[in-house]
Amino acid sequence: SSGINAEYGDVSSQSYTQRAVEIQTETIEKVEPKKYNEEMLGAFLQDVEGMMSRALTNNVNSKAFKGLENLLRTESSTATAILTLNHAPLHSELSVQSVSWNASGSVVGVAYGKPDHDNWCTHKGYLCTWNIDRGKINTNKADLTLDLSSCLMCVEFHPTLPNLCSGGAF
Repeated sequence: SSGINAEYGDVSSQSYTQRAVEIQTETIEKVEPKKYNEEMLGAFLQDVEGMMSRALTNNVNSKAFKGLENLLRTESSTATAILTLNHAPLHSELSVQSVSWNASGSVVGVAYGKPDHDNWCTHKGYLCTWNIDRGKINTNKADLTLDLSSCLMCVEFHPTLPNLCSGGAF
């Protein structure tokens, strides 16, 4: 069986310097819409119509969302939740502090911690990830869970490298 290699580290630091900075915002100028040549736009749309029609036909026949049909809702045109992810072992112990999607859009990472610290954190935090491209998603258990020595307060995936993420602990 193939395993997942994950590397992480904890580094403690303490800040003691305070700095105040004042800023002034600029007023936003109204931008006039750009003018376009209707004849050239019409010619462009005629040139790309065949290619766009083929791409739309391929999308309709795509298997990319196979197995997720029951999760899609069509109640309204606004965005709705289609998955509720929860790592059951952390049920009420910790709360979600941060969520991030990887660059390919296939993995969601969740930072678990406690926001109400008066001093240094003395309990564990967790990074949980779910790969939504898998056929069966266990919404009550993360695909990968990393135990951390203190609360994880933020997580962010790299903007172009989908397998790289970083997090900030309390």
